[in-house]
Amino acid sequence: MVESRADMPGWEVRAFRRTAIVYRGDRWFVAAKASENGRFRYTLERWDDEREDMDGGLFEYDADYVAVRDHDRRARAAASGVRTLLVPLYPLIGLLPGAVKRRLADRFGISEERVTAQSIVLEAVVAVMVGGMLTIGSVGRMYGGALGVDSIPWLEGIPGAGMVALFLLVPDVVMRYARILGESSYPYGFWEWLFRR
Repeated sequence: MVESRADMPGWEVRAFRRTAIVYRGDRWFVAAKASENGRFRYTLERWDDEREDMDGGLFEYDADYVAVRDHDRRARAAASGVRTLLVPLYPLIGLLPGAVKRRLADRFGISEERVTAQSIVLEAVVAVMVGGMLTIGSVGRMYGGALGVDSIPWLEGIPGAGMVALFLLVPDVVMRYARILGESSYPYGFWEWLFRR
């Protein structure tokens, strides 16, 4: 049984000139094909070498075939135009769980790697800004009296919230970036590295 979100051309049910599908060295043919909720289910049966009819084509079903199939599906989805509307949201989409990003990639053709990288950059920029505000606030409190500044109103609520923000952002930036450097194929979302190995 093979399930796919994309219809695989050539994988048709035929009585004669069946398509031969080679999987891990064995030959198979499509015995049944069903479509349900945008997913395709192919039931395969072993190829009978006793049959004398010619095959109607040959497909090597392996990781390369799946990668090309998924790339083609995403390219078609990207051409739909919805992807253009999602581009400004890439940094926020990158914070979503990996499974959600994969569904968006399949449906709208977004790049899981790109949205994840952009979300890491967004987190790093926000962490640097929060760190800068904490520094300005602490310097203002330490030396403000000498300079005639009692307080900086827009920085009064920053210390507590800023520390929480740094606690949430910095480990996530480090861990998700380490996953990218390690060439992980899974597009980790915000703090998802903690729950998924």
